[in-house]
Amino acid sequence: MALVLSLLVPVLNVSLAIKAIVVDTARLEHLMIAYASLIGIALVGVALCSLMFNREGAVFRT
Repeated sequence: MALVLSLLVPVLNVSLAIKAIVVDTARLEHLMIAYASLIGIALVGVALCSLMFNREGAVFRT
């Protein structure tokens, strides 16, 4: 359970995935969780930026 939760932390999951690949103990489901969480965080970030810049006040500082 602790490993699965640590796979959701953005920087930690990449380092754990690289370590598992190098040591040759990588499991596909752990890598999928790590990459899915990164994609989810990226999508949330893009959505928030899109919402912020769709407002004219953020673009023109009025």
